[in-house]
Amino acid sequence: MSEEFLNDKGEQALDCDYFIGKIDSDDLLLTVVKSHLLVEQRLHDLADGIFASPKYLEWEVSKLGFGQLTWVVRAALSGHSNEAGWKLISKLNNVRNQYAHKLEPPDLEKHLRNLFDADKKFNSGVDSVGTDVERVRLAAKHCYEFVLMLDFQFTSSKP
Repeated sequence: MSEEFLNDKGEQALDCDYFIGKIDSDDLLLTVVKSHLLVEQRLHDLADGIFASPKYLEWEVSKLGFGQLTWVVRAALSGHSNEAGWKLISKLNNVRNQYAHKLEPPDLEKHLRNLFDADKKFNSGVDSVGTDVERVRLAAKHCYEFVLMLDFQFTSSKP
């Protein structure tokens, strides 16, 4: 994502330095798990902003699983999002789910390829290069930027 988003003070609104600092590892498992947690936290933050009166909901946003959370946020922001971004987040979740059930998942390569393909589509057809860890890091960064962009668009559109 090369677009620059500025807040109402003209300052950069999307800063990924925090995210990059947290996933700076050469370990694939650690990179996947930390990336997933950071994206999930941003989705929860976004959901908290969307549902200003969560006490009226029959369920608690904080107790939603990752998949449910993405569907709820996506439904609430249908006018502010794109299919490629949500597909990318879904593929990151699939890779994380592989590790959730087996330390050395047999289908990991297939799920990594799916993640990298989704990242390529999200990134306007530009394929990433490097090791699997570097490519996961980049795809996860794109997920994080996507959620930040959604938050920025949602916040900017509030009266």
